[in-house]
Amino acid sequence: MDIELLRNFLEIARLGSMTKAASSLHISQPTLSVQMKSLEEVLGRKLFRKEGRNLVMTEEGELLERRAADIIGLTDKTLSEFRALSDSLGGDVRIGCAESVLIDHLALAVKKIKKKRPFLRCHITSGDTAIVTSILEQGLIDFAIIVEPPDLDRYDSIRIPGVDTWCAVIPEDSPLAAKKSLTFDYIKKRTHYYVQAVLPRRPAALVRKPPR
Repeated sequence: MDIELLRNFLEIARLGSMTKAASSLHISQPTLSVQMKSLEEVLGRKLFRKEGRNLVMTEEGELLERRAADIIGLTDKTLSEFRALSDSLGGDVRIGCAESVLIDHLALAVKKIKKKRPFLRCHITSGDTAIVTSILEQGLIDFAIIVEPPDLDRYDSIRIPGVDTWCAVIPEDSPLAAKKSLTFDYIKKRTHYYVQAVLPRRPAALVRKPPR
């Protein structure tokens, strides 16, 4: 399946219009239309349907959108890795990060490395632990920083020093709202109160274990 064809498909999906996508891609609308018909014939499914003046993806189109993004991401990563073989001072590193204030450690490490390799390019994908471990499994990133306990059977990991500090979200009229600070044990013993709490986690950096 042609990569450029998938890129063009994603542009139509993004803009919801064959005309706008053709203009964005600098190709003629008839050419783009023929490409999409060819793609639909290969897959045996309709990818778009008309809703007024807009093109809306079918369920099959939404499936292809997800797969196309993965395919293009992996292709771009592979190409950049091969380009980096002849680029001793550059290259690309792709990192998946869960939300954490301790990402400061990553930022400092990247800053230090870029002093030695000024043309190094870092690409960061943000998401929760499930998202970043999923794209790590697909090979779309080089390593991940997560805030949940890692699966040590599948990943090598290192601890990042420190912990995140979170807060409890409490209704203003709750008796707990008058307190200056709370411990989790204190909240747990008073389960009749409505509280949303997020436990602090110690982030870890993961890389996939090499196959044996």
